[in-house]
Amino acid sequence: MLDRQLLRSAGAECLAVALFVFVCCGTAATNICCSDSAQLVAVSLAFGFTILVLAHMIGHISGGHINPAVTLGLAVTKRIDPVKAAVYVFAQVVGGILGALVLYGTLPKEHRGCLGSNTVGGGAILFGDSDTDFGVGQAMLLEVVTTAILVLTVFATVDPANSSTKTLGVFPIGMAVFICHLIAIPLTGCGINPARSLGPGLIAFGMIDDCEKVMDDHWVFWVGPFLGAILAALAYEHLIQEHALHTNLHGALHADVGSGEGPLKDRTDSANTDPSNWRNSDVVPAVSR
Repeated sequence: MLDRQLLRSAGAECLAVALFVFVCCGTAATNICCSDSAQLVAVSLAFGFTILVLAHMIGHISGGHINPAVTLGLAVTKRIDPVKAAVYVFAQVVGGILGALVLYGTLPKEHRGCLGSNTVGGGAILFGDSDTDFGVGQAMLLEVVTTAILVLTVFATVDPANSSTKTLGVFPIGMAVFICHLIAIPLTGCGINPARSLGPGLIAFGMIDDCEKVMDDHWVFWVGPFLGAILAALAYEHLIQEHALHTNLHGALHADVGSGEGPLKDRTDSANTDPSNWRNSDVVPAVSR
């Protein structure tokens, strides 16, 4: 039986993903007044800054994953319990669908488009460029690499050996989301988050005329991010990190360093640097998209 705290955390993840889809995919669908370059930057900024807001909003409750790929990366490296990870992913997927439903009901017909859905050759959806020769293999590689950039940034942010976390907080995560969107929006719409991809795609496919193709090759937006997350998580753990990974970013950012209560207070303390202590922690990081 699920305990109350897990349900609270799952509810926070569901809400955050719903808001993420509503704001960011809404921006992608409605931001049609400007040039392609201005639109690209505006939509990318919306995704990046929204992650910062949501990580602050729910980080202290659930850890703020807001992305099944991030949750999987943490589960693969045993930094979140498998049952908790499964509950989180389910909640995130439900949130993505709910956010897309609310977005559909909010936008006037002429601004809905396909609700910012991810497609192979995403420029056809966002910029009206239907002549792309961008293929499934290229889309898969792009999703793997961009998701890996995000997950590596997440792991670096919660690494106790990274002294910049105290100053920068989750800002690098938002910027990772931003730069990934700059390159990937014209090509796939930038997935890197299966819950974000499924929600708008499913609602657009079932409820909007002329969007019947948005679910073609949809598997790319699951397999690519999951593969990228696994590779990035394992690479950071076995090749990059100097010390064990701290799994409570909220504590790292908000604890009183001078009081002796915060995990960043003494990086040489054996209790803080023993990998088994970090791995077995029941707290998860405030991270995202």
